[in-house]
Amino acid sequence: MKRKKDGFTLVELLATIIILGIILGLAVSAYGIYIQTTKNKAYQNAENVLKVSAINALTHCMTAPTGEFIKFCEVHKAPTNQFEYDIITGDDLIKYDYVDP
Repeated sequence: MKRKKDGFTLVELLATIIILGIILGLAVSAYGIYIQTTKNKAYQNAENVLKVSAINALTHCMTAPTGEFIKFCEVHKAPTNQFEYDIITGDDLIKYDYVDP
């Protein structure tokens, strides 16, 4: 007698569920790494934008014509030697329109 098979056995279903679980575990960990890498790159890009904006602001102060009044230059001065520094915050750059909020 030949019997016709309809459906899957319990072992086949369990094997399929285990394989899907392993694939899901790998996908979730890869996704977490991808998200963290993307966040790090976004922070690095924002940091680079702030650095370039600060350099542009100080360059603007150093190259502005003598009679031009620049509020940013009243508060921050360009360093005259390598041992001088000035703290320029992101709020300062936004306030004086050197970077978009």
